[in-house]
Amino acid sequence: MDKTNLILEKPEGRLIDRENINLVKTPEFAPSVLSIYLAIAAGSLIFFGILHKKVQNHITTDLLSHINRVPCMHCHFFTMNPYLRCAVNPVTVLTKEAIDCADYCPRTNKHL
Repeated sequence: MDKTNLILEKPEGRLIDRENINLVKTPEFAPSVLSIYLAIAAGSLIFFGILHKKVQNHITTDLLSHINRVPCMHCHFFTMNPYLRCAVNPVTVLTKEAIDCADYCPRTNKHL
């Protein structure tokens, strides 16, 4: 519905004027503004996607390096139970305080 012909008639039925009227008036700068908004939106999505991956990678490497230093996984008192991971020190299990745990007992120990 870009253009519509408007015909004006007098009461006697004679045609007076015929005009082309644009019913949908869009500014001429609208396509360029829309393309700018789309470019900004696409750029911000790419930027935040890359930022999210870098933060996630940083968190993962920090967590893995922390877990590798904690001896809890190889301790005799450690279980995979999510409610009680360690029977001796349940508060400090898998934390930095557990690195120097006095109650650490390797699983290969045959005495227990």
